[in-house]
Amino acid sequence: MDGWAADTAGGAEAALLAWRRANVAELNAKARAWMAASGRLTGPELTTYDGVSYRAGDRVVALAPDRDAGLVTSQRATITDVDADAAAVTLRADDGRQIRLTGEQLGADRIGHAYATTVHRSQGATVERAHLYADGGGRELAYVAMSRARHASTAYVVADDLDQAREDLTRDWAARRTPTWAIDTGLPDTRKAGTDPGSIGERGRVGIVALRRAHDRLLATATQPGRPPTTPEGSDDVRTALTCAQQHLADLATMTGVYAAGPIGDAARRAENEASRRAEIEQTATAGGWIERRHARRDLPEATAAADRLAGLVAAEHCRLDQEIGGLQTTLDALDQRSVTAAGRWRRAAGEHAAATRSQQRLGRVLEATRRGLEQPDQPERTTRHRRTPGTWQPGPRHVLEPEPTEATHEAPGL
Repeated sequence: MDGWAADTAGGAEAALLAWRRANVAELNAKARAWMAASGRLTGPELTTYDGVSYRAGDRVVALAPDRDAGLVTSQRATITDVDADAAAVTLRADDGRQIRLTGEQLGADRIGHAYATTVHRSQGATVERAHLYADGGGRELAYVAMSRARHASTAYVVADDLDQAREDLTRDWAARRTPTWAIDTGLPDTRKAGTDPGSIGERGRVGIVALRRAHDRLLATATQPGRPPTTPEGSDDVRTALTCAQQHLADLATMTGVYAAGPIGDAARRAENEASRRAEIEQTATAGGWIERRHARRDLPEATAAADRLAGLVAAEHCRLDQEIGGLQTTLDALDQRSVTAAGRWRRAAGEHAAATRSQQRLGRVLEATRRGLEQPDQPERTTRHRRTPGTWQPGPRHVLEPEPTEATHEAPGL
């Protein structure tokens, strides 16, 4: 703590590391007390339902992902504001984002103090100086712990003298202990074996606590994924509008439906009449004399203008329908893609829920079996018998318990 406090007071970014969560919790408590005593924590204090207290200036770390807040596991942040009345805090993440947490988001399984962290949670982090409380963990964790700092890393060993500290550290750092990355929650049991025959021991209690917490966490994550996603809102209206626009395009080609009346219908009827009149004019011009041909040439442009006007109206309406159909089709494709994405997300959530439920059930059985095995005395082995055939009886092998020889404490008279 003295080394970390000196680095922090000097403006250096320092980290406290340990293997066991119990040691991490004690280091966090001492570090936060120093922060408060040195005036680095300000404003009101909020104590959560788990008994953890926060003030402005506290360094915190995400212990679990929070999609609503946009936090990922092991992400670090600084508390900038505490609203004790609303039981909420505002964080400034290391990437600069402002995040507000309240209620269950402040649970001890979601967020905690970041002055000290376990070695495995420090992976990927880089600080100027690191202070490791060497309480075990093996070679792999030692490598992670001693490679966090850019300038200096210091290991602190509890020992009677320097030679013993060197020997203990060498023995621990030479051992490969990959399975021990699952950190225990307590401290080593220093009592001698057999001092409490009726107790399951600290190690047994730690195992049960770890199993129970894992069981509860799986139970919390095995939430129902909800109902399957429905059709996105508005997609039916877009689909109906698209069908209607396509029908209008078909009606435009035959001048039926909505185009039987209105400007286009009137222009179509006028063009049809003018076409008949044009045919008559052309026939007159062919069969008549020069006076008839002269009058026919004079009336011919008027009949042609009606057809041109109809063609212009039809072209404009066709262009408008094409644009409308293209826009509606794009919107409908986007809604369909959103529906497909939501369905895929729901299927993944349903699969995760099923897997978490199965794991929770298996872990519940393991927890119950472990509790019975630790809390109940060993039962004597039952006698086994061979299967009996009709008309015969065959005894199976029996386990005979013979008394172990003991030393006589008193000799019989005369011996």
